[in-house]
Amino acid sequence: MLHNIKWGSDVYSVGKRNVLGIAGFKNFFAIWFFEGHLLADHQEVLVNAQEGKTKFLRQWRFTDIAELDKNTVMAYVFEAIENAKTKPKPI
Repeated sequence: MLHNIKWGSDVYSVGKRNVLGIAGFKNFFAIWFFEGHLLADHQEVLVNAQEGKTKFLRQWRFTDIAELDKNTVMAYVFEAIENAKTKPKPI
């Protein structure tokens, strides 16, 4: 993945497709999946930040670093990378 700073945040892309971003806010920090609507979300952790307005982007919000489970996060990241490479149809 290629790392860039976009919109003041760290953004990672595959080719020309943004895959994920990491950003901190007042009450939480989040991993943004730019095509999160394609992720299976077996853990049911992804939220739509603006229901009715945002179509594809999904956020995984954390309020404490202890909430991060490396294996689970990496499973979502690898799925997002694969989706960016293969352009699957929405689930």
